[in-house]
Amino acid sequence: MGKQGIETVKDGSVTTRVGRDIDSWASLVGFSHKAAVAESFDESEIPLVVQAVNETGTRYRVASGVDETRKLLVARLRRRLAKSEGYFPDLYLERIEESEQRRAENILEAGGAVVALACKEGKGLDDFWRAYDGLRQANPELSES
Repeated sequence: MGKQGIETVKDGSVTTRVGRDIDSWASLVGFSHKAAVAESFDESEIPLVVQAVNETGTRYRVASGVDETRKLLVARLRRRLAKSEGYFPDLYLERIEESEQRRAENILEAGGAVVALACKEGKGLDDFWRAYDGLRQANPELSES
């Protein structure tokens, strides 16, 4: 579900080629400033995510299983730490991966999913979030969060 390949993602003046594999998506999420994110959604919200993606031309990848979910969560944390601290502490990578492994297991056990989102070339994700929020408001029965 949701394994779209994309050729390029533009983030400011940097253009990145991304494949279909989870490692490409995790790299994009981990090192992109505005072009890609990984977010956790309740399973019931995935149809709204897909609809918003289709309406806005956003690219996406739904993580399947604990390993893919962990990779996207580690990438998201890498980006947050690099943004706030100016670096990512590779020294603690094993501990971080263990922590995100537990988080991935908890998300999946609770009926959630992690989705990587990437904007169309030259655009941000604002259009996606506006469409998604509008769909959530129009379909409160599909979204409880």
